[in-house]
Amino acid sequence: MKAVLFFVAILLAAILLLISVGVGIGFVLHWLLPTIDIGIGALIGLIAFISAVQIVTRLMMSVPVEAEDEDVEVRDMKPSDVVYLVGGAPSKRRRKRKANR
Repeated sequence: MKAVLFFVAILLAAILLLISVGVGIGFVLHWLLPTIDIGIGALIGLIAFISAVQIVTRLMMSVPVEAEDEDVEVRDMKPSDVVYLVGGAPSKRRRKRKANR
């Protein structure tokens, strides 16, 4: 029963954090641009904050644990570990037209 109450308390704290950050960003947006309503600003702030948290957690989870160890000299390379650098498309140069004389 204590574990369930602990889980509910953490869930409520996380929800309150998300809502408070959303309302804070909504208030700042309403203060900077009065045409934006506080409710829509809070929605924009909430979506932006959740997206930022998701991106940060994905980046933190993408770092392999083996990369942090300095003792590992050689690691098996998988095809997903290889990064190919691709240059931009070559620019097409237009030929100058000859002037009709």
